Amino acid sequence: MKKQFLQIISLVLSLIILLPFAGCVKDEPVRPVLPKEDRVVLSFRGETITESEFGYYLSLYKGRFARAYADFSDTDEFYSSEFGSTTMEDYLFGTVVQNVKRTLISEALYSEQGFDDADLIAEDIGYYIESLIYERYGNDREAFSKALAAIGITEEQLNQIYIRDEMTYSLFSYLANEKATIGLNDSAKQEYLEKNYARIRHIYVNNKYTYLTDESGAPVYGADGKQQTAPLTGEALSAKNALISAIDESLGDGGNFDEIYSALSEDKYYENGYYLTQNTEFIDAVVSAAFNLEVGEWVKLTSDVGTHYVMRLPMDQSPWENNDNADFFGDFNDAVLNELFGEYLDSFSDEVSVNKDVLDDFDIRSAKINYNF
Repeated sequence: MKKQFLQIISLVLSLIILLPFAGCVKDEPVRPVLPKEDRVVLSFRGETITESEFGYYLSLYKGRFARAYADFSDTDEFYSSEFGSTTMEDYLFGTVVQNVKRTLISEALYSEQGFDDADLIAEDIGYYIESLIYERYGNDREAFSKALAAIGITEEQLNQIYIRDEMTYSLFSYLANEKATIGLNDSAKQEYLEKNYARIRHIYVNNKYTYLTDESGAPVYGADGKQQTAPLTGEALSAKNALISAIDESLGDGGNFDEIYSALSEDKYYENGYYLTQNTEFIDAVVSAAFNLEVGEWVKLTSDVGTHYVMRLPMDQSPWENNDNADFFGDFNDAVLNELFGEYLDSFSDEVSVNKDVLDDFDIRSAKINYNF
């Protein structure tokens, strides 16, 4: 389910592990001719991002935005729309600049560490690109080069961009594991939890649909493999609406939310509550409400799957240690480490030199969407 920009986006640096394919055939690169001058946009400790490379990153992230968020629209109206205290254009552009800075900083810090895997990374990326040409372009290097030229880069630049990504992952692994510069601890986890999660109690009544069964009572499945549904009608609908009225009356009279949940909710999967992030794959209206409520507040909502009562609960200590909460914390450690890594890289951000005259030539709305590289 795509999430919405109505919730603040937390885009951390993507750590890319490139897996090789089989069956590569090497030929001499055939590269399109690009403008002679490729001005530097960002520089840090001897490493640089040129304008053609920055244009690539802009198109890459634009593609990610388009795929990830349901209300993304490649229109002037969308980019001019308000987002908090800024416009969507400025917000997204700032997000890209931050992440490109992080990538550049990673490359420089990797070089300073003197890792011994640089040659292996270069070899793996070379193999990957050869496999990409073979698998996607039928080993037609000219077609591959034309596709790259359409987003303003050469094969050599793509090779360096992919190497930079792998250097980022290598640096991350080193800092998180061997050096423990960004190592996990309970304090960092709790801080991340408080910042990025909302804990809720969810009273739910399904007054929208019923599951279809055949004459023998067996579930009916569609071509997509999902059990088929039909709108709730008649006495069944009346009974559900009566239940909702009873909940309304009870809450209106100051009834205890937890007791009503225990007695009447059709969703009792998580007795400790839901631990939601803004990107949790759940009912969008419920997720949005979770972050708009203050602790102790509740709200009634309707969606295409029923009626919901959502109360925000106080965050407890170390809920990731409770197996009953495991569904919400499967990738929690990775998320915390990524956040810490991003913060670590941002601590060098003031040292990045920005060629504002060149950077001002770019914007999100003019960038091509890149889904391919």
